[in-house]
Amino acid sequence: MIEIITTILFIGIALPALLQLYSYIFINSAVYEVETKAVMYCTQKMEEVLTDKISPSRGYSWVIASGRYPSESLSGGFVRTTVIDTAGKYFSGVSYAEVIITVTHAGMPNVQIKNWLTRF
Repeated sequence: MIEIITTILFIGIALPALLQLYSYIFINSAVYEVETKAVMYCTQKMEEVLTDKISPSRGYSWVIASGRYPSESLSGGFVRTTVIDTAGKYFSGVSYAEVIITVTHAGMPNVQIKNWLTRF
């Protein structure tokens, strides 16, 4: 009888803590999924820009042309913007373009990837 009472007490104490932990994990897994998709969307666009830069038919000058990569509304409420800034960008005498890709979503902070491109 004492064992049964001890078991019931143990379950009564442990169960609420386990349920709270489970609900925390469940809620945050959705946030992590949204963040993972945002990083994937950023990486996908950066790969597209880098592929355009090395493409024989496009190249650096094509990539840095104004309006080349417009803002995009993606599935799931994501918005992806690509900014390519060349104004006053010099490092050790070499001009470069700064590529900034930002993905926004209502359920998380903005995710951003930056990269530098040169003519070389």
